[in-house]
Amino acid sequence: MRDIKKFSREAAEVYAQAVADRKSDNASKEADSIIKYIEARYEKKIKKEIDKNKNCRGIDIILPRTKRCKDQSMFSDVETMVKEHFNKLGFAVSLHDGKSCKCIFDFICNCNGFYASMSWY
Repeated sequence: MRDIKKFSREAAEVYAQAVADRKSDNASKEADSIIKYIEARYEKKIKKEIDKNKNCRGIDIILPRTKRCKDQSMFSDVETMVKEHFNKLGFAVSLHDGKSCKCIFDFICNCNGFYASMSWY
């Protein structure tokens, strides 16, 4: 009898779980990076906007292009993690991921917007 050493259904399932775990870890790292960036800026920005308008209930924080998710299929997972983090603090947050710019400075340009919207009510 021949010994079967082919890729099996069980091996495929194990591999699929490993890929899912790796994507989850990567999404968590991306989300942590964005959360840290926002946390370093949001209090000052909120206070500044409220000083201008006491009825202010939301702000936008421009995020650097380097914080964008390289894997667009991971974007919704990252956004969910960011939302959950700031929801605990009483903020509703959504990430807006604009598309790449077509100008010659595409590598640094952020004109089509990658930003976080924060609101509180």
